[in-house]
Amino acid sequence: MSDISAPPSLYQPIELIYRALEDDRHWKEFLECVRERLQSSAVTLAMLYPRHHAYSFSHYVGVSKEDFQEYLDKWAVRDPLRKKIMSGSYPLGVILPTQEVIQDNELMADECWREFLGPIGLHYGFVALLARDDFQIASI
Repeated sequence: MSDISAPPSLYQPIELIYRALEDDRHWKEFLECVRERLQSSAVTLAMLYPRHHAYSFSHYVGVSKEDFQEYLDKWAVRDPLRKKIMSGSYPLGVILPTQEVIQDNELMADECWREFLGPIGLHYGFVALLARDDFQIASI
C-alpha cells in the first residue's frame, strides 16, 4: 500500500483556523488564504445576533473598512441574501453558491444590491452557515 499524502498547501487553511482560534489576529490571514484559493474579491467571517440585528464578531478581507462599516450601519438589515440565510431554512454546514440561495433577478431588483453590493463588485459568491442556534449565527 502506498502512502499518498495531500500537498502541504492543502493543510494551510486548517492550520490558520487553529492559529486564529488561539489568537484573533490570524482570522484575516485565514480569510486571505480562502480568498486567494477561491479567487474571490472579498471574504467575510461573521457572528450575527439576529434578534438584535447586530454583528458581534466580524472579520473581512477585500472590502474597505468604510464599505464594511456602511454595510453594517445601513445595508445589513436590508440585504436579501442575509435575510434568506437568517430565515432558518438555510442548511447548516453546506457551502452553496449565492445563486442557489437567491435568484439573480431577485438580488438585482433589490435596493441593497443596486445601490451598494453591485457598485462595489459583490455579486456572485458562496455562503456557508457554520453554526446556528436561537441566539447567534456564524457564517463565512
